[in-house]
Amino acid sequence: MRISLTTASLPLVLTSLCAAQPGIHPEELKLKPKIDAAIDKGVQALIDTQHRNGSWGEYPGYVHGKTAMCAYALLKCGVSPDSPTLRRAFARLDSHEPYKTYTTACMMLAYGATGRAEYHDRLEDLLKRLLDWDLGGQWGYPRHGADNNGASRPDLSNSQYAALGLWIAHKAGIKVPSGAWIDLARITLKYQEKPRDIKDTSSADKKGTGSKAGKLTVAGFGYERRRKATGSMTAAGIAILKICEIGLGKRLKGKLRRQIADGIEHGANWLGHEFKIDTNPHKGNHHYYYLYGLERTGSLLRQEQFGKHWWYLQGAKWLLKQQGKDGHWFEKKGHAGGARAPIDTCFALLFLRRATASGPTTGDAKTANAGFAVKKDSKIALRGAGQSPVALWIDGFHETIQKRHEELGIRVLRVEYLLGDRVLGIAAGDPMKPWRDDTFLHRCENLPLGKHVIHTRATLVSPEVPPGETTSTETVESERMTVNIQDVFRPWMVEAAKLGAGDDNLVRRRKPMATASSNASEAGKAVDGKEQTSWLCGANDKEPTITIELPRAVNANRLQLTQAGFRNVDIDKYDRIVRVAVAFNKDKGFQEVPMHPDYLGVTTHVFESTRKIKKIHVRVLERESGKKPRRSGFSEIVLRKTKK
Repeated sequence: MRISLTTASLPLVLTSLCAAQPGIHPEELKLKPKIDAAIDKGVQALIDTQHRNGSWGEYPGYVHGKTAMCAYALLKCGVSPDSPTLRRAFARLDSHEPYKTYTTACMMLAYGATGRAEYHDRLEDLLKRLLDWDLGGQWGYPRHGADNNGASRPDLSNSQYAALGLWIAHKAGIKVPSGAWIDLARITLKYQEKPRDIKDTSSADKKGTGSKAGKLTVAGFGYERRRKATGSMTAAGIAILKICEIGLGKRLKGKLRRQIADGIEHGANWLGHEFKIDTNPHKGNHHYYYLYGLERTGSLLRQEQFGKHWWYLQGAKWLLKQQGKDGHWFEKKGHAGGARAPIDTCFALLFLRRATASGPTTGDAKTANAGFAVKKDSKIALRGAGQSPVALWIDGFHETIQKRHEELGIRVLRVEYLLGDRVLGIAAGDPMKPWRDDTFLHRCENLPLGKHVIHTRATLVSPEVPPGETTSTETVESERMTVNIQDVFRPWMVEAAKLGAGDDNLVRRRKPMATASSNASEAGKAVDGKEQTSWLCGANDKEPTITIELPRAVNANRLQLTQAGFRNVDIDKYDRIVRVAVAFNKDKGFQEVPMHPDYLGVTTHVFESTRKIKKIHVRVLERESGKKPRRSGFSEIVLRKTKK
């Protein structure tokens, strides 16, 4: 199942593709179907690994930066801002006030990519934050709650993201002070190494750009001043200078204009001379970060080659080979790993999509998802599409049924759509006239996340019954069709966005002690404020129980529980807990509580009145088997006091 894309990502015809990227390599066009498929797979991988709370996890100190980058990549790949995935992501972002350069800029990229005027005020506020952290034309890691004097040492990477934020504000019609652009350009030039002449071996430039005939002037950029030039930082330096040139427009004059032009040219020459795709030149790690920087630079300069190298074609070929079976990309050295996969996947998608260009030039461009269908030899051709709601309809009857009803035609009394024995919906037919391609469309609104086996049953007037009568009927059923619900928006998602390390999580704030009937050493993971960690019971634990004790009592009026696992891909991984029993303090009896029907849903047990709680007991009463039988548990156990 694939998410529906908006008309913003409709496929461009070949002529407009070539117009958007002049001089594009013809081999790229042949590669386009594979690129489209890789983008589609990568987009689905991000959707499947979104966390229960709408995020994609967080790096310590960089709250929501990863989420903002994932939202930006999905938007650039054509996913609608109205999709459940992005509604959840923006609900998360809307509640956060960033205090890091990277996070703030990534949030601006995401908000700006929606193209919606409703985010104008939000962008203005984020721009103000960036300008407040400006260290005279460069940016570093602001210390939370500190003024500029308390900021850490600036670097070109932070400055690059700040420049992107300024650019987003500029494109949204928000005034960026000329002095900010001028200072940024002047300081960025100081990160560039001293220009040097080399022999021009480029087949793309026979004249020897920037120096004497047969020679080329090159100058890369470093992470800090007087540091060795690297591929990722050279791409960053060029991008900053080009963005400053765009931001200043006609206000850019004289010496600075020539300096920026030379800086861009010498940097681009350096990228051509030191060009590599399979590694970050002179750095090694931060490889996908470098590739996205390469895309940004090539797109900003409208340049298909660096030296004699076709950067997009070579990069796309390499990325197609590196994509994992699950759709993700991630660097296999340095600080790589599962936590890094969403960001590296974003960088790969943004490269393949040519995200910095004015419009999409490649990538899957469906206006509706591929949908579901039963086997062709089914008695009823059942089909479906969508997520929330799922549209179900009949696409026809098998030829054997059509032949049996050949004389008077197929006369339909009703069509039922079923999930097992449960009727999801009924569509009435008109038995007084023969069927003529009627679809009997039904929209099913409330299927929870996960896989559901659906079929349809049609009640037909028997073929021997005269016209106008319904005295005898027969039923025919379709084969079973699996519908995989992966992207929905439910009320519980609003609650999920609040779970975790929030100040109103009374359990985590009190540094509780957790014990359990099995795997007791892991019990603390259910109260650590991290939804991506879970307590799981032992496989032989027939009545799993976890107990949370607080150092002192708190006033609360609701208990919230979430099951182990926190992403779509975790559904059915462990046993699904159906019912639990809870008791507090020294209560003699337990009270049964049904778990939320959505596996990822937040189960909220509201007390009759606020009470003091020092100890919580949660016992699992009923489970349904998952892929790892007898393993189940909790991601988070939370106490809150909220207004009724």
